[in-house]
Amino acid sequence: MDDLHALDPASVNLVGELATVAELPALLIVASRPAADAVAPDLTRRALARLCGVRGVVRQHLGPLRPTEVAEVLAQVYEGAPPSDRLVTSVWRHTGGNPYALTELLAAYAGAGPDALLRRLPGPRTPLGPVEAVDAELTAREVEVLGCLVSGMSNKQVAKALGISVRTVTVHVSNLLRKTGSASRTEVALWAVRRRMPVPAPVD
Repeated sequence: MDDLHALDPASVNLVGELATVAELPALLIVASRPAADAVAPDLTRRALARLCGVRGVVRQHLGPLRPTEVAEVLAQVYEGAPPSDRLVTSVWRHTGGNPYALTELLAAYAGAGPDALLRRLPGPRTPLGPVEAVDAELTAREVEVLGCLVSGMSNKQVAKALGISVRTVTVHVSNLLRKTGSASRTEVALWAVRRRMPVPAPVD
């Protein structure tokens, strides 16, 4: 279960119930950012405490990547073009060293070289902090895509729901990341939820 912090209350309760089922024939893996960053902080805090009380549970804290580790990732992505110290520092500050945020950022600018990525990077974020309040002027299509992201849809699912290409969806997601100052799809969705934006529900 990715992103426990982004779930609605009913889903958080469901995860808690599943975790306490006797001899559940499945391995349950739950990932979450700090409860303070959650859509429902108090409920998420209680759910995490409940999960930690289950027999046999293993809790692993995953800290942010160090700049040297971010540099290693960038070196693998941009083979033949070693990342500059400036790029490494900018990417590290923007993502806060969050591996998922780094992956989302690189996916959003796939095909762009390191210099192009550096030019397109939004302003730096506080490491591992919540999405900051940002006024964003979104187009009607971007709002539709945002509604799909809030529903947890993949780019392929968004493309099918809206009748557009996956490449076009990628462009819209990239614009949403830039306009909201977010580093991942999850943060964009949380940005919308926290502002109670009237995003349309995706069409089945």
